[in-house]
Parts: sequence; structure tokens; C-alpha cells
Amino acid sequence: MSGRDPETLTKHGSRYVTSDGTSVKPDVWTALVYVRDADGVRRRVKRFGVTKDEARAELEAAIGDRHAPSTAEIKPTTTVARLGKLWWDNIERASQHSEDTLRLYELNLDKYVTTGALAHLQVREVNAGRVADFLHSLIDKSTGKGRGTAKTVRTVLRGMFTLAVSNGAIDRNPVREAEPITAPRKVVQRIETAKRDQFTDTEKKQILHVADTVAKHNRRDVGDLIAFMQGTGVRIGEALALRWDDLDLVEGTAETGLHTVTRPRGGSLEIVEHGSTKIGDRILKLPPWLVVRLLDRMTRVPANELNLVFPTATYPTAKNGAATRRGGTLRDVANTTKQIRQVFEDAGVEVPKGQGSHLFRKSVASKLNRAGLSDREVANQLGHASTKTTRDIYMSRKTVGEAAAELL
Repeated sequence: MSGRDPETLTKHGSRYVTSDGTSVKPDVWTALVYVRDADGVRRRVKRFGVTKDEARAELEAAIGDRHAPSTAEIKPTTTVARLGKLWWDNIERASQHSEDTLRLYELNLDKYVTTGALAHLQVREVNAGRVADFLHSLIDKSTGKGRGTAKTVRTVLRGMFTLAVSNGAIDRNPVREAEPITAPRKVVQRIETAKRDQFTDTEKKQILHVADTVAKHNRRDVGDLIAFMQGTGVRIGEALALRWDDLDLVEGTAETGLHTVTRPRGGSLEIVEHGSTKIGDRILKLPPWLVVRLLDRMTRVPANELNLVFPTATYPTAKNGAATRRGGTLRDVANTTKQIRQVFEDAGVEVPKGQGSHLFRKSVASKLNRAGLSDREVANQLGHASTKTTRDIYMSRKTVGEAAAELL
């Protein structure tokens, strides 16, 4: 608690006089305030600055540091909105989630939790029924849309109320007791059939042909990247983080999964030194046609400071070639995905909204499965810790029917 307005400001002395008798304004401002710290002791805090605003900003920053949010202040009367803020600060400090996961949680926290129907309720007032009603209100009953959002919000709420339980504010987590999120069976089936399982061999050839021969795609240098994903099934972030040191083109192998490209909140692109799963780090054998293509790329593409295999492209921006676009830097995953979707469109390959380069992974999984590789071998190729993920999400359901037909 503060005893005085934190914006209380004084000059460092009123005025002073120089040897020639000139009255000069002081060049330092002091901002001060009394605060009651967590131990109950009242102390004076002051900070300095060459301007009034600078001194005030320094003081406010100092007060913020002294009163960093503490989960110990969670009580039965704490509002859900406040609990969300404390939970967010807690997981952000812990640094146990990827930047993409943190962005997803923050987006859903701000959009649905701290401003939604539960926001102004006290923690003790939230029960399983209220949680279930709130989550189901996020789902369109006629189409089933919003199910994914509801599941993410449920994850956020579960984490928040787990924190409340651990701090003794409540005895049980109402989110755990809430009924699971479901949708009508016919709606779920309609959504699933709208998605694709894989590309056909003809489509893959057409996609690669367009990427290599159409001027705008060739200028963007996406052909080799598409070929690499077609030939390996790696994630696009893994491919964009790949360095030449990760390749052994004599042995025909690529070490991948060590890195991925991400953009921290409010920051610039960077390579993160870990993969998506515990066994993401793996050495893949490359198909011969891909090795030939990469050897050609090594001699054709200019070197870059990061030693990236697939950096941003360098190309002329003027017809006379006088100006060039500076390349050789990290590619943004989202922007590159858009460029690849434009290749699909120009190749006449229809891809549902929300699907993109990940279809190369699904195509690889289905092709290896049809060839008789075990679930574990396919999972290793994709970098999955669990074969269940590989079977349920990446392998084509049509494969089962085709295999059964051949046997019968």
C-alpha cells in the first residue's frame, strides 16, 4: 500500500547559483513515495531522472518490481479475472511453455476469460455447472464450430483453478468436475470429412512443378523447401531452422528436430533449440532424388550468416536489377505457409482452409504406412513420441480400407 501519491515529485534542491552569480535550474528530479512492503513495514522509495517524466517512470517501475503479483494473494473472494492475471504471470515466469503456446493461452485468456461471463465472479462462486455452461456457450450448436476454442479455454481455466486450489482458496477444481466438451456426432463427422488426409502422387508432382516454374514462386524460392517437406515429412518450422551443418549429403542424411523457428511475443524471429516432442531430434535418411536437389541448391544459393538451408530469398526488386531484396535471413512460418498455399492454388490443388504444409507430413505418414512400415517406424520419421498421435491424426483412414480390400 502507498502512503503518498507515487507521482509526488521534487526537484533536487530548488535552485543553485554558479560562481558568476547565474541562477541555474537543477538537472535532477526526484520522485518518491512511501510503500508498505509484503512484510508489513512502511518504507520510502525514491528514484531520480533528468526530467520529471523520467523520474516518475523510474519510480513506477521500482514500485512494480516491489509488488510483483504473488499467487499467495489468491483468496476465495479473488475474481476470476484477477485469478487469470495471476495464473498468467505465474506460467510466464516459469517458462515451461513454448512461445506459440503462451501466445495461444494469452489470446484466449484475454478474449474469453478475463472479459467473459465468469470474469467478475469470485473464485468461490464458480462451480462445475457454471464452467460447463460457459464453455458450451462458445460452441455454435448448429455447426459445431468453436469446439477447439472451448477446449483451449478449458485448459486455461483448469490451470487457473489448479493454482487456486494449491493456494488454499478453494478445495476442488470445478473445471475438472465439469462435463466434457462434446458436439453432435453428425456435426463432428461433417467437420472431419471436410479435411484432407494426404496429397496424391500426381498432386505432389504438380505442386513441385508449379513451385519450380512459375516466376513468382521461383522468385520466392519455395520449390526446394516444398521438395524437402515432401521427401521427409518434417514440420515447416524444423525445415526453416535447418542448417547446412545438419546435412550429410555424402551419407544422404539430415539431422532434424533440434531446432524450430518461432517468433516470441513482440520480438523478432529466432531459432529455438528444442523440438516439439521428446524424440523430436532424429536423423533421417534422405531419398536419392532429394539429395541431388540439395547438392544443386548448395552450389546455387548464396551463403548466409546463419548457414540456413532455406533462408529468405534474394531477388531483384527493379526491372533493371538495380535494387535487390535482401535475403539470407530466417523465414517467418506464417508468411511461408501463405506462400505455399498460393502454390497449391496455382497448381489447381484444393486444400481446405486451415490446412497447409502439414499435409506433406500426413502424406508421408500414409505412404510409409501403405508400404508396410510399422507405426513406430512412421512415428520415428515424423518425430512423434507416441504412435497414437501418428495413427489417429497423420495416417489416412482410407489406407485401412485399401489394405483390407487387397487381403480379401
